[in-house]
Amino acid sequence: MLSAIIMFSKVLTFVRNSCIWKKWFLVSMLCLIEASLASTARARDASEEFVLVRGRNALIETLHMGPDQTEFWLRLRSLMDHPDLITDFQQIVSLFDLTVTDPVDSITLQTQGFASRRDAIDQHFFIITSLRYGITDDDLHNNERLISLYIEINNEQICITDQTIERIYGSDNLRVSSHWNVPPTLQTDPTGVRYSQGLGGEISRAPIVLTYVPSGCLKNITFQKFIKE
Repeated sequence: MLSAIIMFSKVLTFVRNSCIWKKWFLVSMLCLIEASLASTARARDASEEFVLVRGRNALIETLHMGPDQTEFWLRLRSLMDHPDLITDFQQIVSLFDLTVTDPVDSITLQTQGFASRRDAIDQHFFIITSLRYGITDDDLHNNERLISLYIEINNEQICITDQTIERIYGSDNLRVSSHWNVPPTLQTDPTGVRYSQGLGGEISRAPIVLTYVPSGCLKNITFQKFIKE
């Protein structure tokens, strides 16, 4: 009987020690995991870059375009580098591989009065959600006509950032879109709000007008060419 009691006591001691060891092991592992996560977080924080926007921290992120998005952006840049191409709608159709239902030459420089078309569809990149092309008399200048191309971009497919465009084309002629008085700081640094930008002149007559949404992505771009008669 005594030997049985001694044996039972040893078993309890073994089980108790085993449980203590397991708890110690689990606690040690949790501590190691927490230390590793903290180290990773510190390394990540050290690599992140912040700038001050209107007195508050704003994170700088880098976006990577896919190959289709890159090809579209390079084609759009070629049009931005040569905006006079908009006088020939056939070149626009060829540049973006657009699908049209109306005759491609239904609007030309010789078209009289007001004319507009919206039949062009982007079935190649699926990035252009809306495209308008037209010609009209300039209300402010009787001896001029205005030919314009408006392209709206699907930001679910591509994000062309204002920083990217600023790096290539500069950042002049900014205007925040608002019905209220806009603080001067927003006009010089409109990060985080919807705003427009004229490349090559004031927005009303700039050859290229860009509009960005608060995320910093390009939402639409308008090409304008004033033609003297």
